[in-house]
Amino acid sequence: KFELPDYKSIAKDTMSEKDDLEVQESEVDDVLFEMRRRKKMEEQQKDLNGGSLKPEEQEKNLDETLPELNNEFAKSLGDFKDLNDLKTKIKEGLTEEKKYKNKDKKRMKVLESISEKIKISIPQILISNELASMMADLKGRIEQSGLDFTHYLKHIKKTEEELKESWKEMAKKRVIINLILNKIAKVEKIKPDPERVEEQAQT
Repeated sequence: KFELPDYKSIAKDTMSEKDDLEVQESEVDDVLFEMRRRKKMEEQQKDLNGGSLKPEEQEKNLDETLPELNNEFAKSLGDFKDLNDLKTKIKEGLTEEKKYKNKDKKRMKVLESISEKIKISIPQILISNELASMMADLKGRIEQSGLDFTHYLKHIKKTEEELKESWKEMAKKRVIINLILNKIAKVEKIKPDPERVEEQAQT
């Protein structure tokens, strides 16, 4: 049991903070470089499949001259009028990405501010459950990447228990945030849309 602070005021103050959405030219250049590198790899893969390039040559030539950055290159990537159009679209995409990340950061800042203002005693069972969930998530990601979890532990030179011990504060923080969200949902009478639940279940 705990009392919520004035979470609406906290949210209003935090979410109204000005975002820095300026995209630097160097950021656009980084994206363009990656596009050129991928284009080079695609071309080499075609040559490899066609038999005009041997596997060892592909690796050797990967870092050689990348496609020239010009209007033709931009048009080869899709529906772009020219190089300037491509740069504009990249900048717009980076701006949207920054908006999303900033919004996510602000939401977390709101929750952290709320958690700092409440007094709550967390039952150990909730922390233990969260630690078990975090461990299961890590194991799943390791296995999906094709690695063996036992070998992973040997590589980082830690046991499962040592990992859990290092995660305790993080797990406690996640439990508190979940409790806050659940309580706000009850106060605001927020309920999931059955249609959206069904839609998510089918994906």
